[in-house]
Amino acid sequence: MKRKKVRTIEDINNGKSNENFENKKNIKRLKTLVKIDFENNIKDSVFRLGTSDRFKIGNQVISKYIDNF
Repeated sequence: MKRKKVRTIEDINNGKSNENFENKKNIKRLKTLVKIDFENNIKDSVFRLGTSDRFKIGNQVISKYIDNF
């Protein structure tokens, strides 16, 4: 497990602003949400519908990823 770097006032003054830090957090949250949604779609298609169309699932992931950014 990686440890988080301790942010100091000097780091912020050297050009590493809180905005960049917050943007990275938001991007990680979006990726996590897309991943969870993708997993739920796979469960629905495999267990409830009884089929797993990998091309359809791949296209859904790509379209959702593009829509989020």
